[in-house]
Amino acid sequence: MYYISNATIQFVNDFLVEAGCSHQLHAKVVDTLNPEEFSDVDTICSLYDHGDTYIDSLGLKLAERSSERYSIAGYISLNSETIRSAIENAARYYKLLSNVNHLTLKEDKKGALLIHDFQTIGRDIPHSMIEASIATAYIMLSRLGEGFKTSPVERVSFIYPKPDCLEHYRNFFKCDLEFDAPFNAISLYPEVLDISLNNDTGIHHFLSQHAEQLLGELPKTSSWIANVQRVIKQQLEKGEFTIEGVANRLGMSGKSLQRELNKRNTQYREQLDTVRKQLAKEYLSQKMSLIEVTFLLGYSEQSAFNRAFKKWFGCTPRLYRERKTEVFNKN
Repeated sequence: MYYISNATIQFVNDFLVEAGCSHQLHAKVVDTLNPEEFSDVDTICSLYDHGDTYIDSLGLKLAERSSERYSIAGYISLNSETIRSAIENAARYYKLLSNVNHLTLKEDKKGALLIHDFQTIGRDIPHSMIEASIATAYIMLSRLGEGFKTSPVERVSFIYPKPDCLEHYRNFFKCDLEFDAPFNAISLYPEVLDISLNNDTGIHHFLSQHAEQLLGELPKTSSWIANVQRVIKQQLEKGEFTIEGVANRLGMSGKSLQRELNKRNTQYREQLDTVRKQLAKEYLSQKMSLIEVTFLLGYSEQSAFNRAFKKWFGCTPRLYRERKTEVFNKN
């Protein structure tokens, strides 16, 4: 299950209520949530979908509002020794808010990328939700870089096409913008990563200890689900990846497998897409032709693979492969 903290859901809902565009049904559901627990990520996706119909640049506005309040991950990052350690702490403790977005810092000699890798959840992630995540990280990095001669952020990239109006983006992000990119990411100047920050080591130590305890209490990714994904991967390699084929390897019927998946708030198609997405990135980083990748992932036609890949990453496999290297070369 991909989860989101109920506190985050309530924060978004409160913003919509203040804007006068809350959904009555959503509000009733949110009112019943325990802020110390978690819900399926589809709940917050629905809130973003609803808010997008009424509010322009919803994600950017939510990020601005969230800068007035910090999660424990935010406070730990703000009290880190360097920007590098702040990013590493954010990546580690972001799981206290959600597991749908994986933060990864990738570096080479020319620069660094803070990649926001949103997972396949069986539906499209709203663009405004991606923007809120990127914009929140941008605000944090800009705050950490106060006093530097230059902003630590060189460029902000989104996987989806350039919108018709860029005014809100340009007013918010004081850096270069890139769309149709292979990653949702923030590009950083490498020289800023290891500059010492004015941190409070006492606060950092205390909060880190508490955060580690909270990590141990998080909803666990089911080892049973992990086993299902492992078998799907094996069956993909054999070209026998129907639900019945996977279920047979697991010692059950197709109906039993789907019933067990339903208990865990997921579907076979969602798990198959998760495995395919992970393998697609792995295969495209190797010297394989697109036809080879297509058939290794169990697609009968390259056009079907192209459509699925564009849904996952916002661009075609060919463009992803071409631009993956290009993004790093720009840094």
